[in-house]
Amino acid sequence: VDVYLGHVMKVEINLDASPWGLGGYLLINGQIRGWYSTPIFAEEAKLLDISIGESSAQQVAEALAALVALRAWHGMWREQQLQLSIRSDSVSALILVLKLKTKGKGTSVIAREVALDLAQAWYEPAVVEHVPGIANVTCDALSRRFQPGVQFRLPEVLVGVPETVLEARNWQYYKSLANPPGTQAEDSVA
Repeated sequence: VDVYLGHVMKVEINLDASPWGLGGYLLINGQIRGWYSTPIFAEEAKLLDISIGESSAQQVAEALAALVALRAWHGMWREQQLQLSIRSDSVSALILVLKLKTKGKGTSVIAREVALDLAQAWYEPAVVEHVPGIANVTCDALSRRFQPGVQFRLPEVLVGVPETVLEARNWQYYKSLANPPGTQAEDSVA
């Protein structure tokens, strides 16, 4: 009952994505403790059936931002009694995290991955909150770090906060895939 009454540690993950990258930051009891900014990698773009830099990739990128954040900070939420909140300007990404509902090839792969992660956790996100895009300035800047022609500047609120450095993601990052995309064994499962 303590989780639902808010008498536990509060972990909040704020997210955004662009067609070039993903960004987010982590708050614990209202204090920013970490942030990440990562490109969308060519191998995962192929796997998720998106084109980097194209607006058609936006919904998949928003969902991917949630998966990447949940995995990056899994130590903060998987095995502790806490209240986990996810904030994003993407309603579809929030629905994916909360209900695992989605449509489309790329988001379906991501939903399976989120489901696997949630199945291993003691707790799942208790709160999802939509943030108007215009108010999601910090995460938007992080997600556009890898946009061609844009000079990245770390948002002032994150100066002095440690960056969560992420490794490149390839098909092995996606646990629900037994074989590399395009192989006969993988194709027969799909």
